[in-house]
Amino acid sequence: MLTYLDESYVIKKRKPHKELLLIGALFLPTQSSKQHIQNGLKKIKIEHDFVTREGLLKEIKYSKLHSERAYEIALKAVDLFISNYRAFFRVGIIAYDSQDLAEMKKLSGVIVENKVKKAMLYTKIVENLIKNNYNYYGITSGVLLLDNLTRCNGDQFNSVIRKKLISGKKKYLRHFEYIDSAAEENQGLQVCDLLLGAIRNGFFPTRDVFKTMFRKQVFSKLNLPEVKYWKEKHNQGLLESKYPKLFVKFYNVPYRY
Repeated sequence: MLTYLDESYVIKKRKPHKELLLIGALFLPTQSSKQHIQNGLKKIKIEHDFVTREGLLKEIKYSKLHSERAYEIALKAVDLFISNYRAFFRVGIIAYDSQDLAEMKKLSGVIVENKVKKAMLYTKIVENLIKNNYNYYGITSGVLLLDNLTRCNGDQFNSVIRKKLISGKKKYLRHFEYIDSAAEENQGLQVCDLLLGAIRNGFFPTRDVFKTMFRKQVFSKLNLPEVKYWKEKHNQGLLESKYPKLFVKFYNVPYRY
């Protein structure tokens, strides 16, 4: 199993003022599913002449959907994901505020800074995404690839991931590393970014025309419900049956970790 991971942060402007941490995971269970995404997106970019002056493929990102061409490429990337019958996408979200951070306490009793607590929120989502989906699909070993621009790239996060997912009694991952999303060999991470962007836009719509159209198309193509549905509690079995390609789960703040 190959899993690409990307993140997004949003601060709610309306009460209650909460900061949302969203993490998207693109799961590619087989080598062929990986190659389908990798080669398919490269072909789409070449067909649209989406290359630099040096002849390198440009990176397609949700944040850069500012033109008709980028919009069309993004939609074709989503179609590529949909046509990949083994690929699936999951989003984990934790909503928190300063009070939540203040109430988070380490089991050892050691006082830690808020940036460490935020790293633990990130880790909690990653742990749930990997464990829940690996267990559900009977996956026993995988590789996790994260955007090297993640805010949680550091010793604290690395050590927890190794403890929770690699060195524990039940091993989920055999390897994880940070990668450059713009590199040609990492087209899957760009698909991950686009899908996460569409979900983010669902919760926090923008006035940007192309991003709005993109979100509407993604929700329509995947027959997704209104975002308020995801805020309700649903077990994984139900979500898998109704929305096997993509669904969203909210997780609680880990007040003890």
